[in-house]
Amino acid sequence: MADHTPGPWTVNGRVIEQDVSAPGVAGYGVYCIGGVDDDAPHWEADVRLMAAAPELLAACQAFVLLIDSCEGIRGRFDLSLSRRDARLFTAQALAAIAQATGEATS
Repeated sequence: MADHTPGPWTVNGRVIEQDVSAPGVAGYGVYCIGGVDDDAPHWEADVRLMAAAPELLAACQAFVLLIDSCEGIRGRFDLSLSRRDARLFTAQALAAIAQATGEATS
């Protein structure tokens, strides 16, 4: 899998940016990740979804870990993954989805 620019990414109008003074990132200032054209019909939703990409990836990776720890066919769970971990992964996914959709978490 290819590396990507680490998150968090932020929305600044129609542009997705990353603060390159973040830990683990060389340089300083703001790095432009991407953006949308002025005539894009759903540009606000599009930039929110793009900015949420690192968090969505992390949430998906967490759920893969959760699923891999289950014995799915028989419906039994590996006790090495706690309910606390499962709730944490669910909260992470819900926060990423909220960021992508622009909705507040409850």
